[in-house]
Amino acid sequence: MLPSVTEFLALLALLLGGAIAGGALIKRIRYPPVLGFILIGIAIGPFGFKAITNIELVDLLAEFGIVILLFVVGLEFSINKLREVGSTALIIGLIEQSIMFFIGFIIGFLLGWNITESLYLAGILAISSTAITLKLLKDAGIMQTKEATTVIGTLIIEDLTAILILVILSNIVRSGTAGIFEVSITAAQTIAFFIITLAVGLKVVPKIIDAVDRLDIDEAPFLTALALGFGLAFLANYLGLSTAIGAFLMGMMIASAPKADAITNKILPLRDFFGTIFFVSIGMLINISLFPEYAWVSLPIIIVAIAGKFIGNFLGAFLSGHNREGATTIGIVMVPRGEFSFIIAKQGVDLHAVREAIFPVTMIVSFASMVVIPALMRALPTIMDSRTVMPARFFVPLEILGTIFRNFILSLQQKESVSRATRVLPKIIVNIAIIAALLSGLSLSDPYLATVYQTFNSLQIVSYEVFKLILTVVVIAYPVVSIFGKAGEITESLFESTQRRIVRTPLITGGMHYLHRLIRNVVTGVAVLLVSSFVTPSISVITGIDLILPISSFATLGIFVFLILDTFFVINRKMESGIIKLLLNRDADMKSEEQNKEP
Repeated sequence: MLPSVTEFLALLALLLGGAIAGGALIKRIRYPPVLGFILIGIAIGPFGFKAITNIELVDLLAEFGIVILLFVVGLEFSINKLREVGSTALIIGLIEQSIMFFIGFIIGFLLGWNITESLYLAGILAISSTAITLKLLKDAGIMQTKEATTVIGTLIIEDLTAILILVILSNIVRSGTAGIFEVSITAAQTIAFFIITLAVGLKVVPKIIDAVDRLDIDEAPFLTALALGFGLAFLANYLGLSTAIGAFLMGMMIASAPKADAITNKILPLRDFFGTIFFVSIGMLINISLFPEYAWVSLPIIIVAIAGKFIGNFLGAFLSGHNREGATTIGIVMVPRGEFSFIIAKQGVDLHAVREAIFPVTMIVSFASMVVIPALMRALPTIMDSRTVMPARFFVPLEILGTIFRNFILSLQQKESVSRATRVLPKIIVNIAIIAALLSGLSLSDPYLATVYQTFNSLQIVSYEVFKLILTVVVIAYPVVSIFGKAGEITESLFESTQRRIVRTPLITGGMHYLHRLIRNVVTGVAVLLVSSFVTPSISVITGIDLILPISSFATLGIFVFLILDTFFVINRKMESGIIKLLLNRDADMKSEEQNKEP
């Protein structure tokens, strides 16, 4: 039932006035205003003091808020900016999001959540808060540094990833399965929508905006942009995709128009208005009575969220050329979670794909990721303050891993390494494609497999589910083994490229065995994560055996943890210090040479 005009005005006054009060109070203790908006929503909502009990209208306004928020993100994500992001931000974004998404999925499943809920949790944890991170950079006075440039580029990559996560997860929920075939179809549909829309829109939309601008009506470009944004959001929803992708894409296309800056400046107040209502409405949906129950559940998620983001960004930053202080700074400022995490959580609840407890969990994790920032900045070396309470050996394992992979990337410039990479990488891609085709074929041929099973009595000594499991394992065994074989070749290539870049002396020759062991652990761990995350969900769907995913998750996690612990043990205990010093010193010398070459 829609409220009267008086009730509607009172609702807006309460929402916006409360948001101002909450934001001001929370800012006094040096936390982002968005946290105050959410807390006010909790206070005035149906689970708080019940000042507002009918939240249907608020929810509708929040949906507008999401569309406006993503429309503005698109406006700030022009094709030119995408070109300027560069390989550094791309490397960091891919590394840290892959690590965080996989760990988030595993922790969700270990907590007893189903596949879809674990995927949503992984998406929530994978995306940093753009608004909070930029505020941290501004408050620290480092907006003009190369670290800030890297962070901003990485945030752009994350925003694009968040859009893809929203689209893919919503389509997975609508299709009712997370099998590889369905996910592949969803990804193909999304990519096709992206390509077709951009190909047409980048040529047509700027011309439309330019033509409307010639009408000499001040409001015309702004209103036209909004109409196009809502229109494409509607089209995306009509085609079974998320409204988010439509709004985002139209923002990107309008960003290429001559009047893009003027349009953005006029839309920003709308973003602030609807965005504030969105965060207040999120607070109103949080059942505060669930906090005691989910506080303990949130604890391991908080640890994983903070450690995973920091380590992933540190590794990516060090790999892309930043020193210890720079990599640590990037790792710290990328820890907070915020707006996109709540958007992903809300989509999951709206689609009835996740339990409503995802709201308090997201709230607790977001709050903890903000609270921990001052402590991290005091404990770890940053470009603002190089002092640290952590021992140097805490950073050495991460720096060694970054150095080894950077040496590998540099070695790819050499003819021999290029030849080896050219031989190995296509074979890995082909094997992945073969596995995807085989799993998709098995998924589609279930009726025929059932007929074969019922025809031959000898097959019925095991259940039909076990029969499909055995058949699936046999069918994909060769390409999976082949992938691990290629991982061995990559190990040898990494070892040789690293070995060539350090000085061979009798003092450290014996330590080469441990260097090889370290590289083997890292490559094998990555291969295990890749195969497990790619294959086991599909096997679970094909066979219908729910236990496969938790057993596989535990086994994968056990293997990965063992390899990581062994790697750190090798670096800290076994590998001779001469190799570590030479690796890091050689890396520092190379950086100095590169800087000296720059004009």
